[in-house]
Amino acid sequence: MAQQSILPVPVVRDAQGAWTHPGLCAPGSSWPASFSAWLRQHRLRCDISVMMHDDPAAWLAWDDGGRRDMRHWQPLPPDPDAGWFTGSIHDPGDGPVCYWLCAEEER
Repeated sequence: MAQQSILPVPVVRDAQGAWTHPGLCAPGSSWPASFSAWLRQHRLRCDISVMMHDDPAAWLAWDDGGRRDMRHWQPLPPDPDAGWFTGSIHDPGDGPVCYWLCAEEER
């Protein structure tokens, strides 16, 4: 039986505002299938915030600023009381996103 072994850690963003949890699986040729399997293995759910929709002012600053600076975006978890924690803040190529992780509920 899989167990959750990925827990929240302090988020220390780099000079551009990006950060990835040290336990998050690395994207590879089988991404996103490998990510889905990783989530199941660690009994986690994932939700994604998109800067463009989450904070239009930060999006405009990022878009006008050479598409490098995500520092001003402070993504908010989907439900602050449900145990969501940051998995990654990064730009996959079409704008910054935040991957939120949360333990799967027991069924």
